[in-house]
Amino acid sequence: MKNMLALSTLVAVADTFETTTTTTDVDPAAATGILAVFAGLGIIWIIFCILMFVYWLWMLIDSIKTTDEEYAKANSGSKIMWILLILILGIIPAIIYHFMVKKKIKAGSAPAAQ
Repeated sequence: MKNMLALSTLVAVADTFETTTTTTDVDPAAATGILAVFAGLGIIWIIFCILMFVYWLWMLIDSIKTTDEEYAKANSGSKIMWILLILILGIIPAIIYHFMVKKKIKAGSAPAAQ
């Protein structure tokens, strides 16, 4: 009797799974559109990452090329500090370097207006 009860319970559970796990038809055009949106976003993301890498590399090269005297004139810390910050921490120190150090150095090396 217990085996019959257990068997009927299993059958009821199986019927429940069978009725609740039905598949729905997906419109192929909708699936293609969703795929196109994600592909477009992926391409935009890849382009953004490439641009950020190029910018990071540009700031790294600029920090290496800048002399210690230029850093001292701009009161911007040391050359080694900026190189290590840009190398280790990435894009955020590169952006800070661009606006806080590079702009100061460029403004300080410009000829004075008469």
